[in-house]
Amino acid sequence: MNHTKKTLEKAMEMNKRLEQESTHLFQGYLDSQKNYYHKGEISDKFKQLMAVCAAVAVRCTPCIINHTNKALKAGATRQEVIESAAVGVELGGGPSLVLVRNRLIDILDDLENEV
Repeated sequence: MNHTKKTLEKAMEMNKRLEQESTHLFQGYLDSQKNYYHKGEISDKFKQLMAVCAAVAVRCTPCIINHTNKALKAGATRQEVIESAAVGVELGGGPSLVLVRNRLIDILDDLENEV
């Protein structure tokens, strides 16, 4: 099993644990996500690409994995994910570039085999 898939599975496992240990925290976050990712004028694909950009800017590897996965499932191409990440690098600077260089290409390779 590749690192990307392990990260996604671990996140699901930890979500269940957090929900059990702090239902209000977990449910509050889920409720906010439902509001932010509701069906609207902006497509799910574009929202996930924006999330990839933000995840790169704040240098959150699990977030990059999660939103890259969701973007690909929503129909994004590899190039669209990379271009979204590039905007995140512009916002996050050198450390964001290092994260994209060291992780994003592998993440895309792993996830494209799953989609």
